[in-house]
Amino acid sequence: MASVQGVPAPGPAGRASAAPAPAQVRNYVLHPYKMVKDLRTGVETGNAAGVLDGDLDPFVQAFLRHKGRGGSAASQG
Repeated sequence: MASVQGVPAPGPAGRASAAPAPAQVRNYVLHPYKMVKDLRTGVETGNAAGVLDGDLDPFVQAFLRHKGRGGSAASQG
């Protein structure tokens, strides 16, 4: 559902969603050099154009390995 005149759309069952906004997940640097770094797992690549074109496999695989070890964003200090 979309918001109407600045009023947020209700969440499931008509209640307003109280979920916090997601934290920053990745940094994209496009100038003067190109790099994308995942802040949760520490994975980084110099292929920023590939990531922007949808090549997210290295990040997804690293996140799944990280999650499988019981890691969390808070443990990345």
